Amino acid sequence: MDGKYLKIGVLAILVILLGTGVYMYAGGSEAEKIEKTGVVLEGGAKLGLVVPQYTVDELGISSISDLEDHAGVFDGKITGIDAGAGIMKMANKAIEHYDLDSFKLMASSETGMLSALDAALDKHEHIVVTLWDPHWATGAYNIVYLKDPNFSFGKAESIESWARPGLKAEDAVLASLMERYTYEVSEFNGLLAHIKTVQIKGQPQGSGLTPTPRPMTCGSETRHIRRTAARSR
Repeated sequence: MDGKYLKIGVLAILVILLGTGVYMYAGGSEAEKIEKTGVVLEGGAKLGLVVPQYTVDELGISSISDLEDHAGVFDGKITGIDAGAGIMKMANKAIEHYDLDSFKLMASSETGMLSALDAALDKHEHIVVTLWDPHWATGAYNIVYLKDPNFSFGKAESIESWARPGLKAEDAVLASLMERYTYEVSEFNGLLAHIKTVQIKGQPQGSGLTPTPRPMTCGSETRHIRRTAARSR
């Protein structure tokens, strides 16, 4: 991309979630509201509890409410991230809302949670973890969000791109690019997984978690991402 566009883009783009009820302004002035330029993900940003696809298939579960009947195979554990994270508070609410009396939420870190997930998948063990979309893990691993009919983790939201006032009129090319920069969540997660894999390959061995290729990952989705990118050029 031309350096001018890159500079403008870095200064202009803000990504926010719908439904926050917060107005955002450019330049500190309420007279200059930022302008919406596009929707990156439509209703694809969510949080919840995730299990491997084989867990769904073998145990016949589909909802958080199904976990209590199978607590033993999960050792009564939900593997989470940092104790103070918002998703951990939501997970504790889910334990209450769905009467998961046999479960305990285990605080860890994002890296620790992903390592536990990766190890369980390698051994074909059952595990339940906290996760959110978009995230590279759902693009790399064959995992499934459990249904959350009580909305303990809230409803899925959208991710939008916004720009400083006047960008559309000043630079129609960049504004058009931002408007067309849109993905399905499966495409975006596949793209994040690809980026993560490329990053890992460029690091010394043992420097971090390496996503293990799973049967689900994205042959057709990757080709679709490439076509989407080609259309955006």
